[in-house]
Amino acid sequence: MNRLSPYAQDILLSLLAEGQVKYFDEVQNISKFSLYATINPQDVGTFELSEPFLDRFGISVQISMPTSHDLQIILKGKDEKYSGYDELVQVPQVLTLDDLMEIWYQVDKIDFTTDANNIIHAIIREFT
Repeated sequence: MNRLSPYAQDILLSLLAEGQVKYFDEVQNISKFSLYATINPQDVGTFELSEPFLDRFGISVQISMPTSHDLQIILKGKDEKYSGYDELVQVPQVLTLDDLMEIWYQVDKIDFTTDANNIIHAIIREFT
């Protein structure tokens, strides 16, 4: 995001805030969308991101570079497309697709109170 010019950032802010994009005389309303973005480290070629712009993102996850030890493990790894997969490294299946669909169905039926929604929202905001 911070490699975008301030003008392009303003266009995205308009989309995030108002659900519409203006381009010359034309206005496009965009009602349903998800925006996934990355931010590069501050260096030459990046622009500051405004607080109102950053506030439009519900969740942020900071991903750091792998450590030297992690890089060694990654570099020693084999591509399972060519060498098959290592059962010791694989996550075992604990649910069938039907089990997962049933869980999603049951969770979707849960009716949260306004207080519960507010608490969940507050917790998520603490991590962003």
